[in-house]
Amino acid sequence: MQSKNEIISEIKQLYSEGEPLNYREAERKHLGLVRRATRVCGSWSQAIDAAGIDYDKVRKYQHWNKERVTKRIRWWHRKGADLSWSHVSKSLDPALGAAALRPKQFGSWAAAIEAAGLDYRKVSRYRRWNREEVIKRISYRKAKGLSLHVGNVISEEPTLVFAARRWFQEWTDAVMASANGEEDINLAFIESLR
Repeated sequence: MQSKNEIISEIKQLYSEGEPLNYREAERKHLGLVRRATRVCGSWSQAIDAAGIDYDKVRKYQHWNKERVTKRIRWWHRKGADLSWSHVSKSLDPALGAAALRPKQFGSWAAAIEAAGLDYRKVSRYRRWNREEVIKRISYRKAKGLSLHVGNVISEEPTLVFAARRWFQEWTDAVMASANGEEDINLAFIESLR
């Protein structure tokens, strides 16, 4: 029977060779070692720890807590990753997304983003418009000399047109609201927007 030191030495050797040491892979590739280590050390994770290896770094299933979730979000943010919910949950880091949604973590992706010190409105693909933001964006387009014709705007910024219609019923009503008493908004101009 192998001694504890021999088992630990074998684990260290596998680790230095880049072998995966999560329980499932170790059991699949090195069943005898896993059984001996469990018998001598109490569990596979205790054997890994005894070898001076952080089991959290080798385990397949990662333990998530609030700090780890926010750290990971900030890490992805520094890398310039798309942190919209759709992208994170489907391809970037589904485990992170699932962990953030757990009730004992944050309960929502927006809450996790805010806890990481980021502005959810800036990472969300779906902008939450209000009346003031619609008016501000139309005014910006006007100031930049961009078209206010609904056909052009809908092809360039469809969410702006949809939000304008939600808040003002008609695109032209939103444009008139953005005029704020300006004299250059006249009936002919409004008709040209349709």
